[in-house]
This record gives sequence, structure tokens and C-alpha cells, in this order.
Amino acid sequence: MRPAMTALLVLIPAAFSTALRAADAPAEMRKRYIDAQQAAGAGIRLLQEKKFEEAIAKLQEADKLVPGQGGVLYNLACALSRAGRSEETLDALERSIKGGFTDHKHMQADPDLEAVRENKRFKELVKLAERLGKPREPLVHVPDGYDRGGKRTYPLLIALHGAGGTPNSLLAAARQGLGADKFFLLAPFGSARMGPGYTWSSPDFTRIPELVAELKKKYRIGRVYLHGYSAGGHVGYLLVLKNPKVFDGFVPMAGALRRGMVSDAELKNAANLPIFAIQGAVDAVVPLKAAEQSLELLRQNGALTHLFKHEGGHTPPPNYPKVLADAVKWIDRQKGEE
Repeated sequence: MRPAMTALLVLIPAAFSTALRAADAPAEMRKRYIDAQQAAGAGIRLLQEKKFEEAIAKLQEADKLVPGQGGVLYNLACALSRAGRSEETLDALERSIKGGFTDHKHMQADPDLEAVRENKRFKELVKLAERLGKPREPLVHVPDGYDRGGKRTYPLLIALHGAGGTPNSLLAAARQGLGADKFFLLAPFGSARMGPGYTWSSPDFTRIPELVAELKKKYRIGRVYLHGYSAGGHVGYLLVLKNPKVFDGFVPMAGALRRGMVSDAELKNAANLPIFAIQGAVDAVVPLKAAEQSLELLRQNGALTHLFKHEGGHTPPPNYPKVLADAVKWIDRQKGEE
């Protein structure tokens, strides 16, 4: 089965598709995606309870509602393997890889796949996952006019895209709002393929802090801000709580915290962390209430929080570059700087 951290790509509705937008998706489409998310979650719970045939039925239901989702299909492969259905296991595993689940190391170690471990086709599929799972190089913007021999330090903003997307639009908005000559910008691609784009998986939780460390060694970087949209926002919550010394502030947009994915000790890392959340009032993917509850939980653990609410859905606000710039200024004020 997928490890708990990567399971967020199954359990969070936003991870099913960037096509699910509150503003433009028909009601029946939204219902189908939500039903698929619920069926997938039930399937995972049944798999954990070792009710394999029931888990298979629920995961097949999720796949029928929203075909081709890598995480759902990987969990289906695990349930099929536990049920002794080897050929169906390999079929589901192949579809999961083509659907974006490419964590080949996890596949090789997962006890749920023990029954097919020595199968020749399984070994070929692991190689396929390794080949498809090689991450794309991140997009990096160096401030215009940066003097390598100078002394001035520059802030860094990391932008995490939504599931099935790419970071290009986030990078463009950040350059416009923050100033091309004032900020370093880092926009990584998720390490797993999802449709025409990318999404986040377990390797990213170590890769992103490592990318920050590499940039700090190469350039004069001061404060570090993390910004994430949709699934990138979900991942961002986990990153800031698990790496409190890496990030100085967080700007989630249409994202929420999954409480079960952080420990009580990690929640305490929210103390004095500035969080400026951007949220649509009619977001049907990540409801406003979910964003508010995330902020309240972190506020109870000492975070400094602010909610910017706009009238849209699961999309950036109309004046997104300005709102992002305002978020950074707000974080600076919480840190005692203008």
C-alpha cells in the first residue's frame, strides 16, 4: 500500500484532477470526483483492515468514476496481490505507473506486492516506473541584476503547483507580483506524472528541502517563503511543519492540512509560523471551512494566521500577483520587518 505521506494524493479531493474547478465544473462532474475520492478512501481503509475483496470493489469503483489515477490503481494492485490475483495485480500496477505513480523504491519494498516480487513482468514494471519517475529539473529564477560578487542577500519563494499541473503559471505570477529583480524563485515539478502534468509523491518531501539547501550554498539567500496551490498547498502544510528550520512563512492557496499526516510534535512546530492563506469562498474542492479549520488548528498551536478570502472557487484570485505580494509583506510584518 502507498505510505501515509503519499496517500494524500489519493485522499485529498484536489489531487484527483485540476479539471475539478468550482467555477467551471458541472455539478455532476464535481459529484463524480468527490464520490471517487470517498470510494478510494474507503478502499484504503478496507485494505488496511485486510478485507481485500471489499477493498478491491471500492477501489475499482473509484477507478470507474475517475479512470487512470495512479494512486488509486496502485492501492488496487496491492489489494489484488493480497487476494492472490497476480495477473490482475500486474495489470493494475502498469496502469498505476502510466497514471503517475512512479515510486519504484516503494514498489520493490512494499509487502503488499510480495506475491509478484519475483515475476519477470513486475521487474520490468519497476524499471518502467524508475524511468518515468525521474524528476524534471526545477524552474529557477535568479533576480535580475544579481551580483555574484556583492553582499546583498535576497529572499526566496518556492511555488508548488497543483496536481496534474506544472509550475509555469505560478512562477509567472510570482515574478509579476514580487518583482523580477527582488526575489529568487524556485518552482519544482512534482516527481510523479499525472495526465499531461505532474503531482507530488513521497520523494518530494526530502527533495524540496534539499533544493533549498542547494540554492543557499550557491547564492546569497535570506528569508525563505513557501507557496502552494491546491495539492501543492496540502504538501506545503506538511513541509513547513516537518521542516520548521527551512521555511520562514507559508502562503497556501486552495489548500488544507490533513491532520492525520502530522504528529502532535510536528503540530507544535507551527509556533510563531506566519501563514497567509488564500481561499475561494465557493471552492467545492477544498471548501472554505476546511481552510478555516486548518488555520484554527495551527493557531491553537501558536501559528500567526491570516485568511484572505476571495469570491471565486478553486482558482487563484483575479488579482493573484498583488495578493501574493501582500502575503509576503504580511509575513514580513509578523517577523518584525517591513
